[in-house]
Amino acid sequence: QEEAVQYIDFVKIEQNEAVQYIEFVKTVQEEAFQYIESVKTVQEEAVQYIEFVKTVQEEAVQCIGSVKTVQEEAVQYV
Repeated sequence: QEEAVQYIDFVKIEQNEAVQYIEFVKTVQEEAFQYIESVKTVQEEAVQYIEFVKTVQEEAVQCIGSVKTVQEEAVQYV
């Protein structure tokens, strides 16, 4: 009977360790999920920044075109 009791205690310890391990794995999974969400956010911000740069480039091209037009008009005026 003592051996049976010891075995039961051993099994309980093993179960507790298994539960702790499962909790640990869950925590790791949650941290991984949070990291993935963080990466997605960074990607979205990068895309927004690229769109912003494109807009600035387009505005710069329009500005250059406007300056050329003004120069052409100035040449005609002269």
